[in-house]
Parts: sequence; C-alpha cells; structure tokens
Amino acid sequence: LIFFQEIHIEKRSKGDVQLYLQVPSTVPSFSNCPIIKVEYVVEVKFESTGTLNSNIEAKIPITIGTVPLKEASGECSTSPMYPSISRLDGPPPYPAQNDAASPPTYKDSIKGVDGTVVDKADLEPFVPLYPFYPQLPPNEKTGADKF
Repeated sequence: LIFFQEIHIEKRSKGDVQLYLQVPSTVPSFSNCPIIKVEYVVEVKFESTGTLNSNIEAKIPITIGTVPLKEASGECSTSPMYPSISRLDGPPPYPAQNDAASPPTYKDSIKGVDGTVVDKADLEPFVPLYPFYPQLPPNEKTGADKF
C-alpha cells in the first residue's frame, strides 16, 4: 500500500502534521517462527527544496495484530502536549426497563416480524477478508502462555 501526501510549510516557520493511515485487512505481524516472518514498515520520506540534502527518509517498523502487546497501565506518566479541554457531557442515560421494548425472541430474530421477508438467494456465506488465528495454546516446552 503506497500513500502520498504533499504538505507545504512556509520558509522560516514550523509545521506539525498528523496523518491517519487506513490499514487494509491483512495478516498480523508474526515473528515467532524460524521459517515465516511477517513484518510491516511505514516508510516516511521528506523532500525539501530549501536545503542542500533535500531528502530525509525514515523506516519505522510497526506491529499489526489483534492482541495487545502489553497490558495497559492505569496511569499516564507523560504530560499532555496540548491544552486540556473541558469534559463533554456523556450520552443520555438508557431508558428505564419499563419504557424499553423487550428484545426479540430467537425465532423473531431469525424469521423476522411484521412481514419482514429475508431473501436467502441474495445472501452469501460469510468469508473473512483476512486469516484469523485463534488464541494459540501455551508453549509446551516451558508451559508459558507467551512466546
């Protein structure tokens, strides 16, 4: 996947840019096998017209996966880079149980209610767009859950 974004920063000024990359469905990073290795890299290239060596390149390895690499900590030790903003009001509360409609029964959810017709000819079986690997068993040699 190649993505180009042209950014202009005026002379004798500073610029701060945030870009969001949309990652397509792909296999997770994998480096635990001696014969198969899946790695991903974000390559960034800066071209400047105002310097002698006008190209700066950086390759940043990234990890793609569905399992967190480490536990999230409750505290954040870094100071905020931006001024704090006031808290926004939360969403409205859920309606009381008496006011809410009861969930449909299994039969109603499968067959539909009030004349709902499901055209099964148009439905295709679900096929994931990416390989899915269930939770791996513990390592038998060490008994550890992590590799």
